Amino acid sequence: MFFYMIILIFIFCLILILVMFFLNMKMSLNLEKSSMFECGLDFYESYSKNFSFRFLMVAILFLLFDLEIMILLPVTWEIFNFFSISSLLFFLFIFFFLVLILNKEVKDSALLWMSN
Repeated sequence: MFFYMIILIFIFCLILILVMFFLNMKMSLNLEKSSMFECGLDFYESYSKNFSFRFLMVAILFLLFDLEIMILLPVTWEIFNFFSISSLLFFLFIFFFLVLILNKEVKDSALLWMSN
């Protein structure tokens, strides 16, 4: 039974790929229609000049803080339900680490959006 399901899934995927291939062949290749069009402006220059480094820093910092919060939430649940000295020390270590990272980011002015 399992073997037949695998064969059936394989045949179904193959049919979908063939249908997609034949539908794609019918479309005309118009380079103007497949080019990027945003707000009526055509851009012919590199996009790396327009990318903000501050935006990248804020995005990375958001991910770091989000991961730290994901680590802290289960730890607080463990502390309140199963109170032990090891879980309390682990929570304090994580909290101390969070404060150190925040202090370094404030000193490096990584959290400022606009520079003076």
